[in-house]
Amino acid sequence: MPELIIIDGYNIIDNWPELAQTKNHSLEGSREQLCRILANYASYSGNTVWVAFSGQFSGHARAGEETIEGVRAFYSPTGQGTINLLQKLAKQAGSKNQVRVVTNSRVKARNLFDEEISITSGSSFQKELAEAQRQMSESVDSGEEWRYSSDD
Repeated sequence: MPELIIIDGYNIIDNWPELAQTKNHSLEGSREQLCRILANYASYSGNTVWVAFSGQFSGHARAGEETIEGVRAFYSPTGQGTINLLQKLAKQAGSKNQVRVVTNSRVKARNLFDEEISITSGSSFQKELAEAQRQMSESVDSGEEWRYSSDD
C-alpha cells in the first residue's frame, strides 16, 4: 500500500548539506530543490509526498498551499512552527492513508502523533531517497521504463 509521506521541509533542508548550502543563497531555491528531489522519489515509489514549511521562514503571511515541482507544499502562518502543521496534515489524511512523517524533531513529534503514524529521521529518509535514486539509475541503464509524472 502506498504511503502518504509528510516532510518537515525546513528541518530537512537545514540538515541536508547540499540543501542547506542552497538555502544560504536562496530560500526559494532550496524549497524548489527539495521538492524536485521529492517529486522524482514520489514518481518512482508510488508514494504521495507532501511537504510542510514553517511560516516563520517562508515569508507567507497566512497559512497556505501551493504546488512546487509537482509536490503539494503547505505553509503555516508567519511566526508559527511546523510541528502543529504536520500534526494537522497527518490528521487531515485520516485513517484512509498509511501516513509517515519525516522530521528530525522526533521527540517532539512522537508526543504529538498517534501511534499509527510512523516517524522517520531526515537522515534515514535521505538514505531511502539515495537507494531509490540508485534503483532509478539502474532501471534507466537497463532499459526499463519509468516515467516522471507531476499529475498528482
